[in-house]
Amino acid sequence: MRIPGIGYILASVLLITTAEAHPLAASLHPGETKRPAVPSMDSPMGRADFLEAMKLLVCVNALAAGKLYAGERACSEAIAINDRNPLAYKLRGYGYLLERRYERAMQDFVVALRFKPADAENLAGYAEALSGQGKFTQAVVQFTKAIRLAPNSPIYWNARCWARAGSGVHLEKALADCNRALALSADVPVVLNSRGLVRLRMGQYKGAIADYDRSLAARAVRPSASFGRGLALLRLGRKDAALADIASARKFDPDIDDLFVTMGVVPRDCARHRGRIGCPPPPVVPPQKNARPPVAMASAQP
Repeated sequence: MRIPGIGYILASVLLITTAEAHPLAASLHPGETKRPAVPSMDSPMGRADFLEAMKLLVCVNALAAGKLYAGERACSEAIAINDRNPLAYKLRGYGYLLERRYERAMQDFVVALRFKPADAENLAGYAEALSGQGKFTQAVVQFTKAIRLAPNSPIYWNARCWARAGSGVHLEKALADCNRALALSADVPVVLNSRGLVRLRMGQYKGAIADYDRSLAARAVRPSASFGRGLALLRLGRKDAALADIASARKFDPDIDDLFVTMGVVPRDCARHRGRIGCPPPPVVPPQKNARPPVAMASAQP
């Protein structure tokens, strides 16, 4: 069975990252199984093949239109007809990712990988489900496997950059991943958002703001970029601009604090505390030799 005329849904899932509240229009890369492309209607098996194909087409079209529940239901009906088709699990997993139902997505990608373990899209979907649960180190391992299978995909390089930034370790490698993604597809706004996060975690606040500026210039509504830029602005003492960014991020994604808490950028007891955006920022002073590191990411009253 072949699903014709569709592009990458996984690209849309990974390009919005775990941070985005408003998914991009999605589509699916053409996929096929070993079943016939045009099932014969002369037998019960042929009718089952045809019905399965129709359910998958409904699933794809619904996901592409943002009708996630309808898409997931159609994929579930396809699985009920043939529970050994990895494409159905992959598609439903994408739907769960777009809904941020990461544990369910992970379960579907585990099954899809059981049938097609060398599928880069299955690996990347599984990795994104791990990343969405805050399991960043495990996600990096799976994104690495996807990159080995598709080394020229800027989507996978960017996704690994984001996961490494989320883990807070190997930030130089994260920066290299983002730069590689940009080399493969120059000036992609979501990659600039990821690199902004890396630079934020590295303490390169001016560089982070520059990346966030370019990302937001291309798409004004990007909550993770607005929130990250707000934190960088706070670190530089630009309180009013920082508060405006934080407020904008929260307007479009009320759960944005939780993302930065999961990554360890904002302490849990500081998130949304009486309208605050973190803890009081440290004074902006030149770094001193043998100085103790500053307190955790900052906040102020809105």
